Amino acid sequence: MKQKTEFIQSLSMSEQAKESFPGADLAVSICQDKAGAYNVILRGKIEDSLIYYSELIFLLGNVTETDTVNVFITSPGGSVFAGMEIANAIRASKAQVNTIIAGLAASIAAVIWLAGKKRYVLPYSLLMIHGSSHLDSGKSQIIAERAIAFIEFSQYINSPAVEYGIITEQEFLQFTGDRTDLRIFGSDLTRRCEVWGKTA
Repeated sequence: MKQKTEFIQSLSMSEQAKESFPGADLAVSICQDKAGAYNVILRGKIEDSLIYYSELIFLLGNVTETDTVNVFITSPGGSVFAGMEIANAIRASKAQVNTIIAGLAASIAAVIWLAGKKRYVLPYSLLMIHGSSHLDSGKSQIIAERAIAFIEFSQYINSPAVEYGIITEQEFLQFTGDRTDLRIFGSDLTRRCEVWGKTA
């Protein structure tokens, strides 16, 4: 298909990663390896503007069932809504999308990692999941209602961690409701998750 050929050529730069926006807090690099898989590096703070990750959204929406996309994540988190857009695009993609923690997946970046059809880690990496946090002002009743909504939303977007057996129900209850952050790393992380390269 001519359109797909042009699309692939626009993303592949002779197997060299393409820096979309040098100097930005968020860098998204996309390349295609010899086997035809797309390798995406998502590094830095998740920015609110679509301009930083539009190529990733475009890629995920245009690949087919026969394609593989590997998303390597090193991010402290950032914009919840931008992160949800990326996570939703990963879930909706027809391709086999693997997400890999290459260094750090924290906050909304952890939610992006959880969206992968298969989820992997590298040995020296860190997963951090936490409950909601926000500043608010106004009438007490309205603030209380918003706080409950934020907690419920946080529980909803992080619930796959329990579903996939990465954390226990007890751990889930500990970090939801603004109580604490859950940090998993080292042998504890590699025990809970598949290590990239060993089974991929």
